[in-house]
Amino acid sequence: MEIAALFKLLLLFVHLLAFAVAAGYIMREDVRFLRSGDIQLEALAETAYVAVRALALLWITGIAMILIDTAGDLSLLAGKPKLLAKLTVVSLLTINGVLLHRLAFPTLEGTAERPLSAAMTAVVGAVSAVSWMYAAFMGIAKPLAPVLGYGGFIALYMVVLAVGLGFALTVLRPRIEHVLSQQKGRNHVGHAPQAMPAA
Repeated sequence: MEIAALFKLLLLFVHLLAFAVAAGYIMREDVRFLRSGDIQLEALAETAYVAVRALALLWITGIAMILIDTAGDLSLLAGKPKLLAKLTVVSLLTINGVLLHRLAFPTLEGTAERPLSAAMTAVVGAVSAVSWMYAAFMGIAKPLAPVLGYGGFIALYMVVLAVGLGFALTVLRPRIEHVLSQQKGRNHVGHAPQAMPAA
């Protein structure tokens, strides 16, 4: 095999490993919250730490593989609708990740100066979970590329996202409201909320 092919294989392995680790941590916290309805700040901080670094590694390895495939000619991306759709979803995931860390996490910790509402916190969390899972689906969806194209992949993402948002607003929102009401109660009696370590 050529050196470029071997290097790409190594990049793909690291790419998949980073995704698997991040998805595992995120799913663990989602399941924990669905079961208990409580926020464990230390576990949330650990998940945030892992997810941020995994996402950075995914971008680095993903861009490197794109440069190998296109030999640096990014105009060739126009003929790769699945890849363009995946880049769109991951870009949205990255932007949403910033909102998650800057706004949603401080709200759940009780450290935000202007906390998000329970509904907005649920929405940001749902976008994160759906986007991670859809990015995984797109990694194995090559056979669908000729059928769906860019528009089809994005339309399907919107459908899945709508389902995720519906679940978040009907199931997760009441649980988040409960967490936020407990924080208000603790603050009212003078107990300072525990701060989450910086990711």
